[in-house]
Amino acid sequence: MKNADSLRLQKPLSSPDYSGSLLPQLESWPSLWQSLTEKYQQGASRRELFADCVAESIRAFPEPPTVLDIGCGLGFDGSRKIQEELAKISGKYWGLEPDPEIAAPEYFDTWHPYLLEEAPLEKNSVQVAFSVFVLEHVEDANRFWQKIYDTLSPGGVFWGFTVDARHYFRRASQMLESCGFKDWYLTRLKGKRGEDRYANYPTWYRANSPQQLARDASMFSQLDWGSLHRVGQLDFYFPKKLRFASHLLDRVTLATGRPGSIFVVRLQK
Repeated sequence: MKNADSLRLQKPLSSPDYSGSLLPQLESWPSLWQSLTEKYQQGASRRELFADCVAESIRAFPEPPTVLDIGCGLGFDGSRKIQEELAKISGKYWGLEPDPEIAAPEYFDTWHPYLLEEAPLEKNSVQVAFSVFVLEHVEDANRFWQKIYDTLSPGGVFWGFTVDARHYFRRASQMLESCGFKDWYLTRLKGKRGEDRYANYPTWYRANSPQQLARDASMFSQLDWGSLHRVGQLDFYFPKKLRFASHLLDRVTLATGRPGSIFVVRLQK
Protein backbone atom coordinates (compact mmCIF):
# COMPACT_ATOMS: atom_id res chain seq x y z
CA MET A 1 0.00 0.00 0.00
CA LYS A 2 1.43 3.36 -1.02
CA ASN A 3 2.08 5.65 1.96
CA ALA A 4 3.26 8.76 0.13
CA ASP A 5 2.26 10.37 -3.15
CA SER A 6 1.79 13.58 -5.12
CA LEU A 7 -1.02 14.84 -7.30
CA ARG A 8 -0.11 17.66 -9.67
CA LEU A 9 -3.14 19.22 -11.26
CA GLN A 10 -1.15 21.57 -13.52
CA LYS A 11 -3.46 24.51 -12.98
CA PRO A 12 -2.21 27.97 -13.96
CA LEU A 13 -1.50 30.50 -11.23
CA SER A 14 -4.64 32.45 -10.45
CA SER A 15 -2.95 35.85 -10.85
CA PRO A 16 -1.59 36.43 -14.38
CA ASP A 17 0.66 39.30 -13.28
CA TYR A 18 2.29 37.38 -10.42
CA SER A 19 6.02 37.24 -11.15
CA GLY A 20 7.51 33.76 -11.40
CA SER A 21 10.64 35.09 -9.72
CA LEU A 22 8.63 35.43 -6.49
CA LEU A 23 7.57 31.78 -6.41
CA PRO A 24 9.15 29.49 -3.81
CA GLN A 25 11.68 26.90 -4.91
CA LEU A 26 10.26 23.84 -3.16
CA GLU A 27 12.15 20.60 -2.70
CA SER A 28 10.69 17.72 -4.71
CA TRP A 29 8.29 15.64 -2.66
CA PRO A 30 9.90 12.21 -3.23
CA SER A 31 13.32 13.31 -1.97
CA LEU A 32 11.86 15.34 0.90
CA TRP A 33 9.63 12.47 1.98
CA GLN A 34 12.42 9.90 1.85
CA SER A 35 14.59 12.08 4.07
CA LEU A 36 11.72 12.80 6.48
CA THR A 37 10.81 9.12 6.77
CA GLU A 38 14.38 8.00 7.37
CA LYS A 39 14.96 10.59 10.10
CA TYR A 40 11.67 9.75 11.77
CA GLN A 41 12.39 6.02 11.75
CA GLN A 42 15.79 6.73 13.30
CA GLY A 43 14.12 8.45 16.25
CA ALA A 44 14.25 12.13 15.33
CA SER A 45 11.87 14.44 17.17
CA ARG A 46 8.47 14.70 15.47
CA ARG A 47 8.20 18.32 16.48
CA GLU A 48 11.59 19.29 15.08
CA LEU A 49 11.04 17.45 11.79
CA PHE A 50 7.71 19.20 11.27
CA ALA A 51 9.28 22.57 12.10
CA ASP A 52 12.08 21.91 9.59
CA CYS A 53 9.48 21.32 6.86
CA VAL A 54 7.79 24.65 7.56
CA ALA A 55 11.10 26.52 7.93
CA GLU A 56 12.36 25.23 4.59
CA SER A 57 9.20 26.46 2.87
CA ILE A 58 9.60 29.86 4.52
CA ARG A 59 13.22 30.07 3.32
CA ALA A 60 12.19 28.95 -0.17
CA PHE A 61 10.73 32.40 -0.85
CA PRO A 62 13.15 35.04 -2.17
CA GLU A 63 11.89 37.49 0.46
CA PRO A 64 10.68 36.72 4.02
CA PRO A 65 7.01 35.76 3.60
CA THR A 66 3.89 36.30 5.65
CA VAL A 67 3.26 33.13 7.64
CA LEU A 68 -0.04 31.98 9.13
CA ASP A 69 0.04 29.64 12.16
CA ILE A 70 -3.39 27.98 12.41
CA GLY A 71 -4.42 26.76 15.86
CA CYS A 72 -1.31 28.34 17.32
CA GLY A 73 -2.36 28.84 20.93
CA LEU A 74 -0.09 26.43 22.79
CA GLY A 75 2.96 26.58 20.55
CA PHE A 76 4.27 24.53 17.63
CA ASP A 77 3.24 21.03 18.68
CA GLY A 78 3.47 22.38 22.22
CA SER A 79 6.72 24.34 21.77
CA ARG A 80 6.73 28.13 22.14
CA LYS A 81 10.46 28.16 21.41
CA ILE A 82 10.06 26.62 17.96
CA GLN A 83 7.14 28.91 17.24
CA GLU A 84 9.25 31.94 18.09
CA GLU A 85 12.10 30.70 15.89
CA LEU A 86 9.71 30.42 12.94
CA ALA A 87 8.49 33.95 13.65
CA LYS A 88 12.08 35.23 13.47
CA ILE A 89 12.59 34.00 9.89
CA SER A 90 9.17 35.22 8.70
CA GLY A 91 8.40 38.62 7.23
CA LYS A 92 5.18 38.72 9.26
CA TYR A 93 3.94 36.04 11.64
CA TRP A 94 0.19 35.76 12.09
CA GLY A 95 -1.72 33.49 14.43
CA LEU A 96 -5.20 31.99 14.50
CA GLU A 97 -6.49 30.66 17.83
CA PRO A 98 -10.23 30.31 18.52
CA ASP A 99 -9.83 29.45 22.21
CA PRO A 100 -10.55 32.75 24.06
CA GLU A 101 -8.67 31.58 27.17
CA ILE A 102 -5.33 31.58 25.36
CA ALA A 103 -3.38 34.85 25.20
CA ALA A 104 -1.20 35.89 22.26
CA PRO A 105 2.59 35.67 22.73
CA GLU A 106 4.46 38.88 21.90
CA TYR A 107 6.25 37.49 18.83
CA PHE A 108 3.01 37.39 16.80
CA ASP A 109 2.50 40.39 14.52
CA THR A 110 -1.23 39.68 14.25
CA TRP A 111 -3.48 37.43 16.31
CA HIS A 112 -6.96 36.40 15.17
CA PRO A 113 -9.25 34.83 17.84
CA TYR A 114 -11.27 32.93 15.23
CA LEU A 115 -11.64 29.63 13.49
CA LEU A 116 -9.89 29.83 10.13
CA GLU A 117 -13.17 29.72 8.24
CA GLU A 118 -14.42 32.82 10.08
CA ALA A 119 -11.19 34.82 10.23
CA PRO A 120 -11.04 38.24 8.47
CA LEU A 121 -8.10 37.33 6.23
CA GLU A 122 -7.57 39.10 2.92
CA LYS A 123 -7.24 37.03 -0.21
CA ASN A 124 -3.70 36.34 -1.44
CA SER A 125 -2.27 37.77 1.80
CA VAL A 126 -0.25 34.78 3.08
CA GLN A 127 2.64 32.88 1.50
CA VAL A 128 3.07 30.03 4.01
CA ALA A 129 0.38 28.56 6.26
CA PHE A 130 0.51 25.52 8.51
CA SER A 131 -1.34 23.63 11.22
CA VAL A 132 -0.14 21.04 13.73
CA PHE A 133 -2.80 18.56 14.87
CA VAL A 134 -5.64 20.82 13.82
CA LEU A 135 -7.04 19.15 10.69
CA GLU A 136 -8.70 16.40 12.72
CA HIS A 137 -10.90 19.10 14.28
CA VAL A 138 -12.14 20.53 10.96
CA GLU A 139 -15.88 19.97 10.57
CA ASP A 140 -16.40 21.34 7.04
CA ALA A 141 -13.35 20.29 5.04
CA ASN A 142 -14.30 21.92 1.74
CA ARG A 143 -14.90 25.27 3.42
CA PHE A 144 -11.60 24.97 5.29
CA TRP A 145 -9.57 24.19 2.16
CA GLN A 146 -11.28 26.93 0.18
CA LYS A 147 -10.35 29.45 2.87
CA ILE A 148 -6.73 28.26 2.82
CA TYR A 149 -6.69 28.51 -0.96
CA ASP A 150 -8.19 32.00 -1.01
CA THR A 151 -5.83 33.28 1.70
CA LEU A 152 -2.63 31.96 0.10
CA SER A 153 -0.97 34.02 -2.59
CA PRO A 154 -0.26 32.26 -5.92
CA GLY A 155 2.49 29.73 -5.32
CA GLY A 156 1.79 29.80 -1.58
CA VAL A 157 2.29 26.67 0.50
CA PHE A 158 0.28 24.96 3.23
CA TRP A 159 1.66 22.29 5.57
CA GLY A 160 -0.60 20.11 7.70
CA PHE A 161 0.46 17.59 10.33
CA THR A 162 -2.40 15.55 11.71
CA VAL A 163 -3.81 12.10 12.48
CA ASP A 164 -4.15 9.68 9.57
CA ALA A 165 -7.85 8.81 9.33
CA ARG A 166 -6.99 5.35 7.96
CA HIS A 167 -5.11 4.30 11.11
CA TYR A 168 -6.77 2.38 13.95
CA PHE A 169 -6.05 5.28 16.34
CA ARG A 170 -8.69 7.40 14.63
CA ARG A 171 -11.38 4.74 15.08
CA ALA A 172 -10.42 4.17 18.71
CA SER A 173 -10.40 7.91 19.42
CA GLN A 174 -13.81 8.48 17.85
CA MET A 175 -15.31 5.51 19.65
CA LEU A 176 -14.10 6.76 23.04
CA GLU A 177 -15.27 10.29 22.24
CA SER A 178 -18.73 9.19 21.11
CA CYS A 179 -19.39 7.33 24.36
CA GLY A 180 -18.04 10.17 26.51
CA PHE A 181 -15.09 8.14 27.77
CA LYS A 182 -12.19 9.88 26.05
CA ASP A 183 -11.84 12.90 28.33
CA TRP A 184 -12.14 10.75 31.46
CA TYR A 185 -9.52 8.31 30.17
CA LEU A 186 -6.99 11.03 29.27
CA THR A 187 -7.53 12.79 32.59
CA ARG A 188 -6.90 9.58 34.52
CA LEU A 189 -3.85 8.77 32.41
CA LYS A 190 -2.23 12.20 31.94
CA GLY A 191 -3.90 14.76 34.17
CA LYS A 192 -6.14 17.80 33.83
CA ARG A 193 -7.21 18.90 30.36
CA GLY A 194 -5.34 21.96 29.08
CA GLU A 195 -2.86 21.93 31.98
CA ASP A 196 -1.18 18.53 32.39
CA ARG A 197 -2.08 17.43 28.86
CA TYR A 198 -3.43 18.81 25.61
CA ALA A 199 -7.00 20.08 25.36
CA ASN A 200 -8.88 17.42 23.43
CA TYR A 201 -11.34 19.42 21.34
CA PRO A 202 -14.06 17.59 19.33
CA THR A 203 -12.74 15.65 16.34
CA TRP A 204 -14.22 14.95 12.91
CA TYR A 205 -11.35 13.51 10.78
CA ARG A 206 -12.75 14.96 7.54
CA ALA A 207 -9.45 16.33 6.18
CA ASN A 208 -7.24 13.41 7.12
CA SER A 209 -6.82 11.02 4.20
CA PRO A 210 -5.66 11.08 0.55
CA GLN A 211 -9.21 10.40 -0.64
CA GLN A 212 -10.58 13.34 1.32
CA LEU A 213 -7.83 15.62 0.02
CA ALA A 214 -8.42 14.64 -3.60
CA ARG A 215 -12.12 15.35 -3.19
CA ASP A 216 -12.14 18.55 -1.14
CA ALA A 217 -8.78 20.22 -1.89
CA SER A 218 -8.73 19.80 -5.65
CA MET A 219 -8.54 23.58 -6.15
CA PHE A 220 -4.78 23.48 -5.37
CA SER A 221 -2.23 23.05 -8.15
CA GLN A 222 -0.26 20.42 -6.23
CA LEU A 223 -1.20 17.99 -3.46
CA ASP A 224 1.59 16.10 -1.66
CA TRP A 225 0.95 13.71 1.20
CA GLY A 226 2.57 10.97 3.24
CA SER A 227 1.91 8.73 6.23
CA LEU A 228 4.43 8.35 9.07
CA HIS A 229 4.75 5.76 11.80
CA ARG A 230 7.28 4.16 14.12
CA VAL A 231 7.27 1.85 17.09
CA GLY A 232 6.23 3.72 20.23
CA GLN A 233 4.60 6.64 18.42
CA LEU A 234 1.41 6.26 20.46
CA ASP A 235 2.96 5.60 23.89
CA PHE A 236 1.39 8.80 25.23
CA TYR A 237 -2.05 7.18 25.05
CA PHE A 238 -1.21 3.90 26.79
CA PRO A 239 -0.34 3.03 30.40
CA LYS A 240 3.22 1.69 30.63
CA LYS A 241 1.99 -1.83 31.37
CA LEU A 242 0.03 -1.93 28.10
CA ARG A 243 2.60 -0.40 25.77
CA PHE A 244 3.84 -3.82 24.70
CA ALA A 245 0.48 -4.28 22.97
CA SER A 246 0.67 -0.95 21.14
CA HIS A 247 4.28 -1.69 20.12
CA LEU A 248 3.12 -5.00 18.63
CA LEU A 249 0.47 -3.17 16.62
CA ASP A 250 3.11 -0.64 15.53
CA ARG A 251 5.34 -3.44 14.21
CA VAL A 252 2.44 -5.01 12.34
CA THR A 253 1.62 -1.62 10.79
CA LEU A 254 5.20 -1.16 9.61
CA ALA A 255 5.65 -4.74 8.41
CA THR A 256 2.47 -4.74 6.35
CA GLY A 257 2.96 -1.26 4.87
CA ARG A 258 -0.32 0.03 6.24
CA PRO A 259 -0.90 3.75 6.79
CA GLY A 260 0.73 5.12 9.92
CA SER A 261 -0.74 7.29 12.64
CA ILE A 262 0.53 10.65 11.32
CA PHE A 263 -0.69 12.21 8.08
CA VAL A 264 1.53 14.89 6.53
CA VAL A 265 0.20 17.21 3.84
CA ARG A 266 1.87 19.80 1.62
CA LEU A 267 -0.37 21.80 -0.71
CA GLN A 268 0.61 24.52 -3.16
CA LYS A 269 -1.71 27.07 -4.71
